[in-house]
Order: sequence, then C-alpha cells, then structure tokens
Amino acid sequence: MTCTRSLLTGRSLAALLAGLPLAIGACDGGEAAADPTPATFTVSGTVEGLDGTAGAARPLALSLFMPEAGEQLPARNGPFQFSLRVPAGQPVLVVAPRVDGPAMTSCWIVPPHEAGGAQAASTFWSAALQTRLELTIRCARWHRLQVRVDGASAERPASLRATVEGLGDVLHGWFDAPGRFALGSDARTALAAGMRYEVVSNDGRCRVIDGRGVMPAADVTVAVACGDTLAAGR
Repeated sequence: MTCTRSLLTGRSLAALLAGLPLAIGACDGGEAAADPTPATFTVSGTVEGLDGTAGAARPLALSLFMPEAGEQLPARNGPFQFSLRVPAGQPVLVVAPRVDGPAMTSCWIVPPHEAGGAQAASTFWSAALQTRLELTIRCARWHRLQVRVDGASAERPASLRATVEGLGDVLHGWFDAPGRFALGSDARTALAAGMRYEVVSNDGRCRVIDGRGVMPAADVTVAVACGDTLAAGR
C-alpha cells in the first residue's frame, strides 16, 4: 500500500517523545486498516498443597478445554502456564486434578476477582474470555468417615445422621443390615484433616460410640451398636 501523505504538523521531536497527540494523515485518504490478527490470552496460575505421593497410582493432570483444542499439564506445586493461547471471546474450561483411591486427593480452583464472587470449585468456566486468566489451585489429601453398623436388621433398622462442619448432613438414612458404610466415597463428601464431624442415632435405637471428633490425617470408622449387640471394641 502507498501512503499519499504522512505529515507531522507543528510538532517538535521533544513533543513526539513526550507522547503528545500528533496530526498524522491517513494513508490513501482513508482510515488505517484494522489488525486482522485477533487478540489471544494465556491461562496460567499456581498449584498449592499437592502431596508428592498423591499421584502415585495415576498421574495428576491439570486440563484446559476449548471448543476445538485442549491441553493437559502434569500437576505439581508451583507456577504453571498452558502453551495454548485462547482467542478473545472464546469459551474456556479449566479442570483441576483429582485422584480417588487410597491416596484420595482433590483440588479446587480459586476464581479470580473478576469472576464476580464465584465460589471455589473443581472447574472454572468462562463463556467468553476477554483477558489473561490467572488461577490459584489449592489441593489437599482427603479421608473417609465411615460407620460400622452392628445388630441392625429389617425389623430393627438403624437410623443415622452424620454431620460434617461446612458440609451439613452428608449421611441421613436407614440401614437394615450390618455393614461398613463410607461417607467419603468421592471428593464431594471426603473430609480434610481438621474438619469436625458428628454421627448420631435419629431414634435412639442404636448407640453411637465415639461419634464426635475432629478428622485426623487418616480414615475414621465410627462404631454403631444396635439392638443387643455390643459393638465397642469389635
């Protein structure tokens, strides 16, 4: 393209360096052409709290999804950045790592301030990304709260309720047979060390033994004796 005129009128070099407005004539008598390359943004952040042994059974992965592309990174403590760049206005989904099994680990994403008070969750979704995205991902090992019910039957079922600090009632139901029942079968109801819990009998037909406490860094089993069964120590 040939420029017909480019004129700096009445502006000194000092004014130019000072960033003052310049009267620059448009090329070919029209407006300057728009940049055809759309803006793109990076997705990065920091991972905190991962246990080094948590991913032994299956490597932890941090995932980024777009309509026509995706990427996974090994999850480790410290900073991360996806190599994919997200075009402005594109939807994007970031999924935090999680591992079930003996070393159950769950991570949650702390949304940026621009997210308007959204709650931390295992995923972060933006319908139309308009700026660089920086996320904090916090991880912790979780443990199971279990009840061992002895003496329950169809005629004399056990009615139990387990309440966990911050989660409310995580178990509320009838058990018509002896057995061990895990309350933390997935990351939604698994408990982190330091959480307070309480298991109670709804109707008083069963005796809950040591049903109140604070979760240690291990699984906990609460014994429940129903009928004539003495479950203490068994």
